[in-house]
Amino acid sequence: MGTNNGNKPKVDPQLGEEVRLKLLKDKPHIGESNYGKYFLYNVEDLADGTAKSFFAPDYVHDAIQMSGLKSGSEFTIKKITQDDTNSGKPVVRLQLALIGSNGPKEQRTESADTFKEIMLQCVKDAAEIVGSVKEIPFQTSDIRSLSATLFIARTKQLV
Repeated sequence: MGTNNGNKPKVDPQLGEEVRLKLLKDKPHIGESNYGKYFLYNVEDLADGTAKSFFAPDYVHDAIQMSGLKSGSEFTIKKITQDDTNSGKPVVRLQLALIGSNGPKEQRTESADTFKEIMLQCVKDAAEIVGSVKEIPFQTSDIRSLSATLFIARTKQLV
């Protein structure tokens, strides 16, 4: 883990490493550097309980926002490689996975058709998101990840 200008340590997982984090604030600090726009989240590393800085790439920031994560929400970040669809070369990316809340939830019964309709809409929305961002070479796995994230966020209150 690197440091952030001598402040809190920075979340920087090794390739294949999964880091479990908890948001400490609802919103990130948004700024600009020589590398472009950044999204700085204050998080707690749940492995050792230390406060850290997490610089989220745009696609992770977007997933966090679309999922409605707030202070206290837990998620994992894993550094993976994917083949770039344009060049065929591997690209390092971060993979976000949401961790369900352990708190009590209202029990509701929903038909399988309702979940099917929600999932279908999530897949359509994910494809639309990917289609609207031409600068990034998205892959099928990105659509799958986005649609799963949307589905989790949209059905979170139903389960």
